[in-house]
Amino acid sequence: MPETQSVTASIMIGVGSRYENYKINGGVSHFLEHILFKGTTQRPSAEQISREIDAVGGWNNAYTSNELTSFYIKVPRQHSALALDILSDMVKNPLFEADEIERERGVIVEEMNVIRDEPDRYVGNLLSPLLWPKDPMGYPVVGEEGVINIMPRQSIIDYKDGHYTAENIVVSVAGHISHEAVLEQVERQMGDIVQGSLATRPRLKRKSGELTNGLKRPTNQSHFLIGCEGYQLDHPDDATARVVSAILGRGMSSRLFLSVRERLGLAYSVYTGYESFTDTGIFEVYAGVNNDKVHEAIAEVLKELETLRSKEVEMPELIKAKNQLRGGIQMDMENNVKMSDQYGSELLLLNKILPTEEWLAMIDAVTP
Repeated sequence: MPETQSVTASIMIGVGSRYENYKINGGVSHFLEHILFKGTTQRPSAEQISREIDAVGGWNNAYTSNELTSFYIKVPRQHSALALDILSDMVKNPLFEADEIERERGVIVEEMNVIRDEPDRYVGNLLSPLLWPKDPMGYPVVGEEGVINIMPRQSIIDYKDGHYTAENIVVSVAGHISHEAVLEQVERQMGDIVQGSLATRPRLKRKSGELTNGLKRPTNQSHFLIGCEGYQLDHPDDATARVVSAILGRGMSSRLFLSVRERLGLAYSVYTGYESFTDTGIFEVYAGVNNDKVHEAIAEVLKELETLRSKEVEMPELIKAKNQLRGGIQMDMENNVKMSDQYGSELLLLNKILPTEEWLAMIDAVTP
């Protein structure tokens, strides 16, 4: 992306919460994400890592999902080598100091408390177990407090050693870079990582369970999700599902926004979400409504879902939804954080990169 003045470097590891045993090490992937920022043999403290990044005007972050863990740093283009140097150091040489691990247990528990105190976020923890009961896909990525508080230091190290191997790592860099220079640096700094093997993805357990889940809290609003299983990443109908999601709940002219908020005034926030994984997906409708309007709002959402299922979408609305998705993809192409993440995660999860033109063509091919 030579037109940009910045670079985003990402190191992604093909392991996430679905590779864990929830009762034994649930949350260990996310725990590792935190610990790797706490110091390395070259940079022995979290402060030193952050100071080096701050000193050049950059910023860093990380995330853990069901299927991968990602560390990334964005810097002005002249400091791209520094970003890769810090990331490779974090992945290869973490200290795992016992005191830092003990402190971080409390930090992660507080992260859980933040989610518990935000019902619009916490409601997602109630939907996943309905779709995938007794499967790691149905458990929270952050784990469970009782497990986090007793997880042995050595088991965290063993988990890292077993999964942070060359076969299970992708380095993705986007921005104003020289590919040859990046390749040379990665080979020099990461070429000696143990080869290892790809993480074995657990077979998804699809068992019929309860249809509803709820938690009573003294809040001013009620928050609900209505969801179902979606398609896997490379499914031929994945693009269609994204168009459906756009028609129903993307933007202020979507069906759900116009009906639930504008026409009936039941909610301040209403939208759809759609996410694909390597062997499944999730589609969901979210709304936050007045406590005494829950049943009315759910009925309206179900009505809109039934309308979409039973009545063909007219071409102007279909074109609008496609243009929304196309526009989002095109604007993401100007964001090197997005591009580094997209290309890296595709290569890690699908073992290939889907060209943007291919994504756009699949969306264009969706018919009423």
